[in-house]
Amino acid sequence: MADQNEEMKDTVWRENLGQKIVVVFSCPGQDEMYAGRPVVGKTGDNLNYMLSLLTFEGKSLSRDKVSITNAWPNIEFNALTGRTEAKDCEILNVANLNRLDKEIGKETEIIIAFGDKAGIAVGQIVESKSNLLVVCVPHLSLRYLNSNISKDTNGNDIMSLPEEKRNFARLEVVANKIKSQSKGKLT
Repeated sequence: MADQNEEMKDTVWRENLGQKIVVVFSCPGQDEMYAGRPVVGKTGDNLNYMLSLLTFEGKSLSRDKVSITNAWPNIEFNALTGRTEAKDCEILNVANLNRLDKEIGKETEIIIAFGDKAGIAVGQIVESKSNLLVVCVPHLSLRYLNSNISKDTNGNDIMSLPEEKRNFARLEVVANKIKSQSKGKLT
């Protein structure tokens, strides 16, 4: 039974390993714990939409075409652990970095790090790999997007858009940031 529990725990932070593109988030939270898979809830919806705005090797991206992992594999949310993210020293722990390095794998060409914690972890790993393209962008949580992205891709105030279009406009800004940092590999 312990092996089955460990296997279930693994699915909370990783999915589709072995793809050419790896997306890295900070850590699984409450939604991921209940769903038993990484990046779900509104952040998962945001990821799905944002990926639909990108193409790689002439094909539209989707969740099943990217590897998904986290900088920290442990579930973190206030009611469970009293915090929502790991400490930098935990993320930078050698065993954790070795785990993440293994999950990124040898076939990976592009890593998209969503948020500061993901950027910290990925930054340590890619120092030894010159063949990887790394793109660091904001986390896709609504809290971050709403408080930090106020202009759409044309420079217009997002708050002037109808409410149902604001989140899409913010995600388009993130997708364009990814495209601009990807050296033409993601369009």
